[in-house]
Amino acid sequence: KRAALYGTTRSGGDFDGGTVLQFTQPGGNAVETVLYSFATSGADGSDPRAGLVVDAAGNLYSTTYSGGAIDAGTVFKLAPPSVLGGAWTYSLLHSFVGGPDGAYPAAPVLLKNGALYGLTTQGGDKHCFADLGYTCGTLFTVKP
Repeated sequence: KRAALYGTTRSGGDFDGGTVLQFTQPGGNAVETVLYSFATSGADGSDPRAGLVVDAAGNLYSTTYSGGAIDAGTVFKLAPPSVLGGAWTYSLLHSFVGGPDGAYPAAPVLLKNGALYGLTTQGGDKHCFADLGYTCGTLFTVKP
């Protein structure tokens, strides 16, 4: 197994909604591979802004800032291919719907004791900054 570096882009890819990338250096040459391309809108999310976390099985986890059920972001998993060179498998783990659920995650997730933890930039207590029309954001947990 070769070492790899993973990252996201907020836009670009096949559908201009962002990508998940893998960088490797086979034979000393840097190679960039797009593992997944997000659409600019849709159920799987778009606009990934956070880095990725990798579990012991090589699964990648992160969030998208928008897309999902009401365009408020998602939590997703990419599973590595079962055969070398095969396609990675996308799974939607959570779609944010605002309010107490939160909306618009942008910070990296943490994987601890089999659960993902993260923050949203909006949602939560409607009384925070109510005079300005803002909400506070939430701390969320998702079991993959």
